[in-house]
Amino acid sequence: MEDLRKQEESCQQRIIKAKENLAAAEAELENLPPYEPPKDELDNLKAQILELEVSANNKRNRKSEKERLLGQKKMSLRNCLDRLKDMENTHNKCLQALMKFGAERISEAYHWLQDHHNEFNKAVYGHVLLEVNVSDRVHANYLEGHVPYYIWKVRRR
Repeated sequence: MEDLRKQEESCQQRIIKAKENLAAAEAELENLPPYEPPKDELDNLKAQILELEVSANNKRNRKSEKERLLGQKKMSLRNCLDRLKDMENTHNKCLQALMKFGAERISEAYHWLQDHHNEFNKAVYGHVLLEVNVSDRVHANYLEGHVPYYIWKVRRR
């Protein structure tokens, strides 16, 4: 019986202690200030997110613009390289024509000039062949009289 009474007292003490703790917690809850969401901080974060999105869009636009310009420059480079190859082929054709008309070592001279252009004091422009278009026949005859025949490749129109 005594054990039961001790258990009963112990239970009562625990209940009283729990009620005291509950009352203290309720009092503390009443004393807490009301919860207000941090509007200023949320507004600042929203503004930062918006700024970052705008910045990312600007960077994407700049990147795509630069990629487009790079594509254009690559296309221009390709076109220039193609034109350069065509010009080289034209040079070779002209050299062959000169060799055929009597300047046997012209190709050797042209290649020597290309290999040694840095040894000259001033710039040397290595076009071995010059095309002259003259509309007046009198002027054409005058030029032909002052330049050796093997240099001319006459093309009549």
